[in-house]
Amino acid sequence: MSTLGGPADEQLDVEGLTTAEAAAVLARNGPNELPSPPRVVAWRLLLSQMVHFFALMLWVAGLLAFVAGMPQLGVAIFVIIIVNGLFSFAQEQRAQRASDRLSA
Repeated sequence: MSTLGGPADEQLDVEGLTTAEAAAVLARNGPNELPSPPRVVAWRLLLSQMVHFFALMLWVAGLLAFVAGMPQLGVAIFVIIIVNGLFSFAQEQRAQRASDRLSA
């Protein structure tokens, strides 16, 4: 058996594993696949789009606009936050569906 210079306790054959060896490794270690990441529920994903760092800065800016006597600007900022959050949420949902289709 020729080796490829693997770890001292493991001799590697250039021909690969036999069917019996592959079955034994599969039985011992399980399939060679990554676990799926936990799914994020939709409401939590939507909330995360509304309260990330930049969105929080915009919420504060909108409140300051109201305090400064510029309610139109405050409303405009709030609308922008909400519209941006909805678009980001929709994009995340589409990306999740595409990822699910690829892994199926």
